[in-house]
This record gives sequence, structure tokens and C-alpha cells, in this order.
Amino acid sequence: MDASQVHDEESLRRYLNQMPKDEKIRLTLHVGRRAAERVLPVAIEYFARRPAKIAESDQMLQRVFGSVAFAGATLMPNMVGVPKIEKFGARTRAAMSAMSAFSAARMKLWFAGWEIEAAVDNALMAVEHSLEALDSGPSDLWPQISADLMRSGAEPLWTADVPPNLHASWTRASAALRSDTAVDWSFWIAWYERVLAGRDTLPDELAPIFNRLPQKTGKKAPRILIRCSIMC
Repeated sequence: MDASQVHDEESLRRYLNQMPKDEKIRLTLHVGRRAAERVLPVAIEYFARRPAKIAESDQMLQRVFGSVAFAGATLMPNMVGVPKIEKFGARTRAAMSAMSAFSAARMKLWFAGWEIEAAVDNALMAVEHSLEALDSGPSDLWPQISADLMRSGAEPLWTADVPPNLHASWTRASAALRSDTAVDWSFWIAWYERVLAGRDTLPDELAPIFNRLPQKTGKKAPRILIRCSIMC
């Protein structure tokens, strides 16, 4: 089966299952990560457009970014369960669920004895939730997933134009983060711009730095990461 034939969850599962073990693991993580990356602006916008909540939730925002950005970084425990995000709107809930599913896939492989089939299930859930968050029909996403399977290394997140609703979400979210006078979000803005452009985001180098940050670092975390000068 060729990657160009992947057009839905069933065909994606068949494609992954025909791969040798190491390649199956790599592609499972790749598909889950890309699904989470594509809808991350929807989740970020929820917080960024509410100035009063940015100060309250800056640590959560850092974990939302970090759970997608860094190999080995995880969501905070209270971000993983769907009941904790029921208060969000449908698109935000779907985006957060996509990131939680990707985090779960990674944990199944790294911390649960290489449960590959369970990881595949979680990666497919990430794709399913990203379709819900995209809210513009599967035609926008499945060609991207098929392209992901055929490409290697750092590539632009979208092979064509970013869907208008996601572009608008990131435009509003990044503008709100830039205007936040309490927290310096320039690191994360630069990171996601690199994701969009397909530039290397150095996840292996950044993961240990991110995971060493104390839980109560709060507003200082983005500045600490920027001082590492890795993104420059």
C-alpha cells in the first residue's frame, strides 16, 4: 500500500501496520505530532484572546506548547483527561484532545513498554480530534497526512496554504500574546513560526531544559528558554 492511498483513518491504520517496527513507531509519532501541531493555534487562541486568563494560565499555556514542541515533554496531569476540558468550546476541546491523544501515544511508546498498537490508536485519535478542530471538512487534512507519510525531515506544516480558519486563529493568538505585558511569549511565537515554515525546532535539545523548569516557574519560563539561545 502506498502513502498516496491514505485517505481516512482505516487506510492510515493499514499503512502503519504494514511498516517494519521501527518505521511504524516513527510514523505513528510523526502523524500524531503533526495533527497536534496543525490545530495548536485553536487551543492557544482560547487563552490568548482572554487577557485576564493569560496571567492565570500562563503555566498551562507553556505546557500546551511544550507538550507538542519537545520530545519527552508531557502535558500537565490535569490537561490529559477530557473531563478537565469540557468547559471549552467544541473546536478548542477538539484541539486540546488532539494534543492529549498525541501525548498519550508518546507515553505508550516511551513509558508503557512500547505498546505500539495502543500508540497507533492514540495517534489516530489525535487525527480524529484534529479533523474536528479544523472544522472545514476532511479534504483539508487527509492530503496533508498523506504528504507527511511521504516526506522526511523538517518540512512546512502545510503543503498548500494554511486553512483560513487556522490562519485566523494563529493571527489572533500571536497578536494577543505579543500584546501581553506580563509575560514574554516571543520564544513560543518564534517556535510555532518555525513549525509552520518547516525549520528545525531542536526538540531533543530543548526537552531536558523544559522538563527541568520547576512547576512554579510561571511567567519566567519563556524568558529562561529564550536565554538558552537555541532558537536564534
